[in-house]
Amino acid sequence: MKFSVIMTVYNGEKYISEALESVLEQTEKDFEIIVVNDGSTDRTAQILVQYLNNPVITIYNRENAGPGSARNFAMSVAKGDYFAFIDADDVYLPEHLSICREALDSHPEVSLIYGNYYVSDAQLKHLKEVPSSPMSTNNLRAYLLFRSDIINYSFRRECYDAGYRFKEDIRHNEDYYLFLQLVKTYSFYYVSTPTYIYRRHGNNLTNDTATMHLRTKEIVSSYSQSELERIIAAADFTDAEKIRLKGKIYLRIDNFTSALSAFMECEQKYQEWQDAFYIGNILYIQKKYENALGYYIKALERTNSRAEVFNNLGCTYVCMGGGVENSDLKALQMFQKALKIFPEYMDARRNMLLLQNNEKENDNYCFTVFELRYISVN
Repeated sequence: MKFSVIMTVYNGEKYISEALESVLEQTEKDFEIIVVNDGSTDRTAQILVQYLNNPVITIYNRENAGPGSARNFAMSVAKGDYFAFIDADDVYLPEHLSICREALDSHPEVSLIYGNYYVSDAQLKHLKEVPSSPMSTNNLRAYLLFRSDIINYSFRRECYDAGYRFKEDIRHNEDYYLFLQLVKTYSFYYVSTPTYIYRRHGNNLTNDTATMHLRTKEIVSSYSQSELERIIAAADFTDAEKIRLKGKIYLRIDNFTSALSAFMECEQKYQEWQDAFYIGNILYIQKKYENALGYYIKALERTNSRAEVFNNLGCTYVCMGGGVENSDLKALQMFQKALKIFPEYMDARRNMLLLQNNEKENDNYCFTVFELRYISVN
C-alpha cells in the first residue's frame, strides 16, 4: 500500500465528514485512511459510524490523550509506505495524494515533503494561498528554529521505523517538534502546488497563538546557544541573512540582549528596513518607546510598504501618550496606513477600534513582534 492517510479528531462533528469525503475523492487510489477519535465528547463517534463499512477506512475510538499520542498510535497501525496527514476540519484537493506520490517517488533521497497550502474561512470560501518556505534542507534546519511554515506535509514510513515520533506531552506544536528532529537527519523537499486547504474557525488549536508561541519558545530554548549558532553557521544563507535569523531566533526565546546585538550588527553593516524594525521591536518590549519611535521612523524611510512597521509605530504613539503632540491622531493614521497595505491585518484593525473607543491600557494594543507573511487572494 502506498499511502496511510492519518486523521486524528477531537470534537470534530462539524467538519469531519467533509474532511473524510475529500480523501475518498482522491485521484490517487492506493491508500488507507486511519481515523483516531481521541475521546470526543460531541457527535463525532456517531458520525463515524456511517463509515464503518467502508473498506478503505479504519476507525479507532480511544480515551483522550492528545494529538501527538493519537498520531503516534495511528502510525503504529499504518500499513502504507508513505504517511500523509489531514486534520479533521481541513480538506484535500482531489490531486493531493497524487502530487505527493509523484514528489516522493521521483525523489528517493527525500524523506519529507511539504508545500504551499490554502487558508479559507469556515465555509471554504475566500481561499488564500500561503507559501511555505522553499529552501534547501540545510537552510531549513536553521529557519525552522525561527518559524515553521509547514502545514501540508507527508513523510516516508522510514522516519517512523527509525524511532521518530510526535511529542506527546504537549497539545500544541507537537508536529513542530517532530520537524526539528527529522530535519537533523533527513532531507526535506518543497512542493509548490497547493493541494491542502486549512480551514480557519473559532475552535482551531492553532488560534491559541499565546500557547503556540510559548511551546515554540520551550522547544527552541532546549537548544544551547552554541548549538543554535552552529546550525545557523552551517546554513547557506548570506551573512546578512544569518545574522538576522540569529536575531529572530533569540527574540523568539526572549533573549533580548543577544537579539539586540545581532540586529545592531546588521544595522551597522546593512541598514535594511528589517534591521531598524527589529531594533524598534526590542526597544518597544523594553518600554523604551522614544528610542523605538526613532527606529520605526528609520524603517519607514527605507520602505513604506510594510504594514507591521506602521502598526508598531502606531502602538508606540499610543504608549507615548502625552509625550508626543497629537499622539492619538498619529496612532490612528498609522493603523489606517497598515490596513491600507494589508486589509486583513487583524492586529491593526483591533488597534484602530481600541483607539476609537478611547482605550487607555497600553497592553491591550496588539504589537507585531515578527514580520508578516503576506498572502495572495484567489
